[in-house]
Amino acid sequence: MITLVAVLVVLVLAVTGWGFRLVDDLTAMQCFERGHEGRTVALGDSITLGKGDPAWNVQGDQSWFSYATCDGGYGWNAGINGNTTQQMLARFGPDVAAHHPRQVVLLGGTNDVFQGVPADVTTQHLADLISRAKALPAVVRIGTIPPFSDPALRPRGEALNGRIRQLAAAEHVGLVDFYGAVALHGSYRPGWTYDGIHPTASAARAMGETYRRAAAGR
Repeated sequence: MITLVAVLVVLVLAVTGWGFRLVDDLTAMQCFERGHEGRTVALGDSITLGKGDPAWNVQGDQSWFSYATCDGGYGWNAGINGNTTQQMLARFGPDVAAHHPRQVVLLGGTNDVFQGVPADVTTQHLADLISRAKALPAVVRIGTIPPFSDPALRPRGEALNGRIRQLAAAEHVGLVDFYGAVALHGSYRPGWTYDGIHPTASAARAMGETYRRAAAGR
C-alpha cells in the first residue's frame, strides 16, 4: 500500500507541472522500480542534482541526468548542492561505490572555482576520483564544467576545463563536453541559465544529450 501511494505521489508531481519529472516519462514505472540498481552513478554538485530527489527516483527538469538515464541502463543521481571536489571525494564510498555501478560520470569543480580552490588541487581530487572509480571497476567519464556568466570567474572556469580535458586524455577516460553543449562566447547560450551558473531545462536537456552521445561513442 505504501509503495502504491509513493508511486501515485510521484506521478502527480510528474504531470502537474511542479518542476519535477520522472527519470524518463516513457518508461516511468520501470525506472521507478529499477532506479536503485545503480548501473550508472553521476557524482557531482547542484548542476547534477537539479531540483529532484534521488531517494524518490525523481529528477528535476534542470538536471542533465534526467535526460541521460533510462537509455540502455538505469542510474543513481549522487549530486549534492554546494559540493566541492574534496567533498565529492569524501563521500565516494557511500554515494558511489556502495551502488556497485557499471559506469561512473564525474562532474565537479564549479564550487571549487567559487571558493578559490587552486586548479592543481581540484585536478588532483578529480584524478583521485577517477582512480577510485576505475578500481570498482567501472567505465569512467568526466565532464567539463558549464560556463560562468560572471566575467571574473570565466578565466578560472575555462582554465579548469583545460585541466579536465588533459586529465581525461592522460587517464584514458571518456570526456563529456558539457561546457561545449551549452556555451556561447564564453557564457551560457541566451535563456539557458536562470542565475548565471545553473542550467535551465533546455540547457540540461542539451547536456543530457551530450552525455548520451559520449556514452554511445559518438
